[in-house]
Amino acid sequence: MKRALEQMPRLKSFSWGYRRETLIPLGPPGPNDRHFPPVIFDVLQHLGSVEHFRLNIYDSFKFNEPVEQCGLWKMAQLRSLLVTGRHDYWPSTLRSNAAILVNWLNSLSSLELLHLPPGMLEEHHAALFFPNLRRLKLSTSDFPRDISGKILDFLGRHQAIEELVWDSRMFPPTHFNHPPDFLPNLRRFDGQYPFLLALISQTEINLLPPRKFESLALGWYPDADHINKLCTSSGIDHQALRFLSLSVHQTIRDVHDLATAFPMIEELSLPSVDRGEASPVGEFLSGLELLKNLKALYRDVIWCDLGIRKGGSDLDLHDPDLQLIVDERIQTFARRCPNLIQVTHPKVYDWFIEIGRDNGEVLTRILPVPRRSRFEIQYYGFW
Repeated sequence: MKRALEQMPRLKSFSWGYRRETLIPLGPPGPNDRHFPPVIFDVLQHLGSVEHFRLNIYDSFKFNEPVEQCGLWKMAQLRSLLVTGRHDYWPSTLRSNAAILVNWLNSLSSLELLHLPPGMLEEHHAALFFPNLRRLKLSTSDFPRDISGKILDFLGRHQAIEELVWDSRMFPPTHFNHPPDFLPNLRRFDGQYPFLLALISQTEINLLPPRKFESLALGWYPDADHINKLCTSSGIDHQALRFLSLSVHQTIRDVHDLATAFPMIEELSLPSVDRGEASPVGEFLSGLELLKNLKALYRDVIWCDLGIRKGGSDLDLHDPDLQLIVDERIQTFARRCPNLIQVTHPKVYDWFIEIGRDNGEVLTRILPVPRRSRFEIQYYGFW
């Protein structure tokens, strides 16, 4: 691998994973020891071209040289850094020399995208600062509740953040006591309702300009009135939202309310609605017609009344009975939503249906979901 990397002087993105059963130790191991090969980092730091780096730690490891000599600490040109895996997999020699890690992280003055393991941020949040940080992913599902304050302090020092992915299920709105203009540049949020509702509520109460969210991906929340709160809040700019993804919604009425409140939506992702509702598709379409700019519709919502069960990618995509049902449904949606060009396939997760139009005729074809062309924090990495 060293030889191959040396032949890539313009390498921009690099992802490296460590798993015990797939790596031969480079040093003399003890009964339960494994050693991490720093030669990879030595090559990368000499190349100087790598801007996007992902390190996946799936198992505990040790450095086979003094920790301060690892070439990782000299990679100061990074624009994005994603470190995944459990924090306690990092060697004790590094955890006992935390200054080495903190100094390296703080040397990343060009860093725009960051994803750190929960424990790493918990231990060092007060010492870290990234002046150009724009995109942050936090995996907090295993955090104790009291870490919310530490994360909020970290966020408060990074007011330029535009995109935040945070699984904040343990974050109750009543714990939010930061300034009303907290994260004023936030445009894209992927997480749970409490954090979002806390943000827009403070904006609303303090009569500040509404927040201009472009993208919202919101998880489950037990409050049955959460969609109404979102739709009626004056703390959010209702003309700015272009992408909306919900993990749950109760009724077809919710779709009407969302379409009325956020008429500029171009991409909508919704799960199945309550199967007990009468004529769900017809009512659903009357709501979608309010979204004049709708281009893409994701997930199961337009197929929920058909009882089509999703499965693996080995299913027959061209089954004639299925194709007849799909064509009829697509024709209906294409006529009612004139800008719709893409919907999720009813049976296969990683395929979609592309919709075209030619002299009034609706044309469709089934295509695989394309790979992302740039690094995307929402999808746990960069491409």
